[in-house]
Amino acid sequence: MDWARELDRSESLSTYGVVGGTGPDLVALVALALQVTGAPSGCVGFLTEDRLILTARIGLDFAELPRGDSLSTAVVESGRERVLPDVAAVVGSQHPAVAGAAHTRAYVGMPLIGRDGLPIGVLAISDSAPREFAPEVLDSLRTVAHQVVTQLELSRLDAWNGRASPHSDLGPIRLRQALDDGELVPYFQPVIDLHTARCHGFEALLRWEHPDLGLVAPDRFLPTIEATGLMLPVGRRVLAEALGSLSVLQRGRPDLAHLRMAVNASPVELIQREFATTVLDDLAMHGLQPEALSIEITETVAFIDAPSAVRQLTELRDAGVQIALDDYGAGLSSLLRMLSLPLTVLKIDRELTAGVVDDPRVRAVIRTTVAMADDLDLVVVAEGVERIDQRDALRGLGCQLGQGWLFGRPVPADRMGDFVPGIRLPERAVDAA
Repeated sequence: MDWARELDRSESLSTYGVVGGTGPDLVALVALALQVTGAPSGCVGFLTEDRLILTARIGLDFAELPRGDSLSTAVVESGRERVLPDVAAVVGSQHPAVAGAAHTRAYVGMPLIGRDGLPIGVLAISDSAPREFAPEVLDSLRTVAHQVVTQLELSRLDAWNGRASPHSDLGPIRLRQALDDGELVPYFQPVIDLHTARCHGFEALLRWEHPDLGLVAPDRFLPTIEATGLMLPVGRRVLAEALGSLSVLQRGRPDLAHLRMAVNASPVELIQREFATTVLDDLAMHGLQPEALSIEITETVAFIDAPSAVRQLTELRDAGVQIALDDYGAGLSSLLRMLSLPLTVLKIDRELTAGVVDDPRVRAVIRTTVAMADDLDLVVVAEGVERIDQRDALRGLGCQLGQGWLFGRPVPADRMGDFVPGIRLPERAVDAA
């Protein structure tokens, strides 16, 4: 055995999450393999250091085999098909595959070769009686094996990007139901004037009020939404509910007319031709002026080569909507690219805020950012403010606005009134834990 190749193969297998992990459900493809062959039993198995692990099986009452006892071991080690019309004639009647519980007398194994170019597992079918396998049957099995690999690669890609598998409790099918059932809702975090302690407005942050799991944080489901067509209806829902909540809060309260609502926009929303029109129509429908809204974009948007997105943002900016660049300082912002966007607000990333007290380099970056923003007539908002000393340092560096747990955690719409017409800053830091 080529032990260096075996190590590479084992490492590749570990990236799929199929052994003791959260790989895709492949039983339906095993059933398809049995249908095209007429065989009574089959499996998808993955070869570890000492075992063949069956992650999907039909007609077999065991979930794993010792590596040396499996007919599939040679398939994975070699990366080649194995067709045995009469198993006993090849490996002998005393081989564990023949004499054991499986009682295998006919076998076909198709290697599962991933995009890394390494065989990680096998699609195998077996029969308890010797039989021949027609060429068209083997061709069909090759097609099914290809579909198994496709599912594995999609699952691995989803996992790498933080996306849930399609049929999981947090997957796109369940998320569609959550959207229809009103479980996906905006929560609202206050944005505070660091100098007056006055509530300047709110940012709408998506949350999932899951009936079984409780309040689910966005990092567990937002990547799945962003990778599917759900981003558009979810974005429309959040915008409408955020503006509606602000309108209700301000109704009959002229002293709250200064409040602003910040809503995040994804790249897929910004390239929609009618995005700006939809936003302005929503503002008008809720009786709000364009100045009441801030559209927040990330560096991902800043670097997409989509002139239509810039046109949409420019149309909104010209109408009076604020355009904010979120998480400024978290990535490798191109200043020239940033200057090509119709920005009115810079939001300093929470990682910079975390170091503002103890790291003079961070203070220098923030000081320079504030000075640049002043020259460009941009408002600066610092995110992630959790302690009073951070607030004081940011205020001393010229930041106008702040947002973070020191001032309040995101709350449902019916608790937005807790933060207006003003708030009292706590005498001690909020426990970030």
